[in-house]
Amino acid sequence: MMIDQSAILLVDDETAITDNLTPLLERTCFTVTIAVDGAVAMQALGAQSFALVILDVLMPRLDG
Repeated sequence: MMIDQSAILLVDDETAITDNLTPLLERTCFTVTIAVDGAVAMQALGAQSFALVILDVLMPRLDG
């Protein structure tokens, strides 16, 4: 699987964080995928390769 150099996985259960970071990252030509917890992040990682993962370390279900 090729890594998309513009793809970022943003993992955080707080929507205020993802709502603020996503537009900033997209303005710098990144494509942002949001996961609300570690379990959703693992599914995203299984489906796509990311150049960067920004990960909250304290989340419900499965944390970083």
